[in-house]
Amino acid sequence: MDRKQVKDRRKVLLDVYRETCDGKPSDTIALLTEKIGAVEAQLAVSELVRSVGDWDGRVYPYVRRWADGVSGAASREDMEAAWIYQPPEIHPAHINQLGQTAMRK
Repeated sequence: MDRKQVKDRRKVLLDVYRETCDGKPSDTIALLTEKIGAVEAQLAVSELVRSVGDWDGRVYPYVRRWADGVSGAASREDMEAAWIYQPPEIHPAHINQLGQTAMRK
């Protein structure tokens, strides 16, 4: 895992989320994809989903399975080792919605 790449993706994702949080999750995913491309957007959302604790049922199991299947995304363990955690500004239910939207794209 390249910590800088993960942090850079996370920063763009958070900036886009702040800009689009009053809209639909599809607005967030569309703008994120426009800014960093489809592959990087999938990695960013996958890492975001992976950052939510396994105990948190607000992220659905099938969304977690999708996130775990995104090749090249940092694992939860790698992110924790690099001090990268769930961002407090995005509610787990919204993270779930972003994951559901990303997996359909």
